[in-house]
Amino acid sequence: MGMELETTDLNFQVLRRTCGTLLGAKAKDPRDTQAYLRHADPSVTLRHYQKSIPSSVRAAADTLETELIGPKKHRTN
Repeated sequence: MGMELETTDLNFQVLRRTCGTLLGAKAKDPRDTQAYLRHADPSVTLRHYQKSIPSSVRAAADTLETELIGPKKHRTN
């Protein structure tokens, strides 16, 4: 009875790019994302890591999240 390993497209690089995209959407200055990812050249950050997320994709993701785990709860503090 051997264990079969599943392969996936999720790896460190995918997580790093996701982090760069999400941080880039929140950062006021692309240099903040560049510093976080430790890139020497800001063009690398902008070309490969900071991707825009269309509002239609964001809305679909929010709808899916709500259906799967319920509405977001807002903190009051």
